[in-house]
Amino acid sequence: MAAQTSNIARGQRYIPETTLGETPTAPAWLPLSFSTFDVTATEISSEEFDVGDRGQRTSTVVSGHDVDVSASGTMRHGDHDGWLASLLQGSWYNGRALTSPTGGRPQRGSAIASASGGTVADDQVGNSAITVASVTGEPRPLQTVTINSRAYTLLFKPDGTAYGTAPTELILDRPLEAQTGSQNITWGPLPDVLVNGEETSTFSSAQNLPQGDAGDDSWRIAVGLEPVASTLTFPSRAPVNLDLTLIGRDRGDPVDTLPGTLATAVPGQLITTGVGMKGVAFIGRSGNTHMTGTYRPVLENITVSHTYVGRDRQAQVVSSALAGIARGGYQPTITTRAYVGTNEARFQAAANNNEHYGKLIGPFGFVDGMNYMVYFPDIQFFSNNLEPGATGSSIKTMEQRPNIASSAARVDPYGDIRGTVVIVRNAR
Repeated sequence: MAAQTSNIARGQRYIPETTLGETPTAPAWLPLSFSTFDVTATEISSEEFDVGDRGQRTSTVVSGHDVDVSASGTMRHGDHDGWLASLLQGSWYNGRALTSPTGGRPQRGSAIASASGGTVADDQVGNSAITVASVTGEPRPLQTVTINSRAYTLLFKPDGTAYGTAPTELILDRPLEAQTGSQNITWGPLPDVLVNGEETSTFSSAQNLPQGDAGDDSWRIAVGLEPVASTLTFPSRAPVNLDLTLIGRDRGDPVDTLPGTLATAVPGQLITTGVGMKGVAFIGRSGNTHMTGTYRPVLENITVSHTYVGRDRQAQVVSSALAGIARGGYQPTITTRAYVGTNEARFQAAANNNEHYGKLIGPFGFVDGMNYMVYFPDIQFFSNNLEPGATGSSIKTMEQRPNIASSAARVDPYGDIRGTVVIVRNAR
């Protein structure tokens, strides 16, 4: 009896590339943190049909294989940071050293010199609000703050005003005892920041091909893989899901021995909404008539679609290898299903009057010191529709389209960064 295939032995690995389309020498292949990573190789070929041979095929020339990948999985802390950076064509930068990366958009961050005074009171959804007498510098969402020797995480500053000597309200991540009078307040490191830009980072992937229970594996390697689209889904009380579409090139024939080593890695903590998700805030812009403050609607789910137009393969005449992948135009959309509440008329009026606002999603994740946040500095409503149905909860679907933040549309908390999306993680 012939040996049967053994899917239980299947394994897929990846490694970041330092040179586009080239697998590093002696790589330490990392395990993929996706539930599915479906690789489709499409042959690029040319054929000849001669009339002298009655229109029959006389030859076929193969110019390699293009690779398309569909990846899906639940988000885990730290496991997908490189994929997100490649998707957004940016790099993770520590908040204290935000500079202008090569090919990227200008970014900067401010260190916190001091904060003084303050009263603390409970806010909604298990958070707390602290009003400080003065702040020097610019605290950032996900920055840690210690109040009387207890550590908290800053979620956002809701009032849209500048920092300075005037009293400033800050929203923290969890309840704390109400206190009055002067507080001992100190700030931790600024968080790491990823902004969409114009950099390039690619990956090689290796897919093993089990050849029967007793047979040796062979490996098929794809190179130059780059995400060109993504969907980030925040359902109610369920894991956050990340879907990626990648394109690249097949390296060639399968190999019997995978070059390098198979590295081990401890999977990151699963990210789930409803446990560590600290809500969503719509932050109005100065000059608006209706979206003038900070509003926190109750949402059933959120879908963020990272979409590019023109992010295609760059084929070339002199080689079957790709010259690269075009940067394309970043055109994301956000779709939310919200329970109709007290701000229904305000949102509708903001949409009717073309008002701009910033949107903060999260922070999400519940491991201390390992939270994430997604922030869009400049958003406009595109559609704002009440769903039909007379029974149960009244729900409306809101589609929102982010813009690249201009000097006229900058809003807290990342108004000094020129970009369409900002992803923040706690400093590690």
